[in-house]
Amino acid sequence: MTQQSANTVLDLVKQLADTVLEFFAHLMRWLPQASWSQILALCIVLALISAVLPLAATLFVLFLMMKFILLAVTRPGQKQQENL
Repeated sequence: MTQQSANTVLDLVKQLADTVLEFFAHLMRWLPQASWSQILALCIVLALISAVLPLAATLFVLFLMMKFILLAVTRPGQKQQENL
């Protein structure tokens, strides 16, 4: 990794950390004045995100692997025989 790309990655990590800290600071200001229904809705949304995103990523990887395996097995350059 070159020095320039290392600096770019470091700048990106710093920006991400600043954004996350700003989000949590905003959350800490909002939380005391939020109603219980808003907090419940937030918890439900966070639970759905934390459950659905890993599942979607896992399924994406599995289907992509199946595609590559099928492409390797069928050898796309050859004609397939029709079963009649």
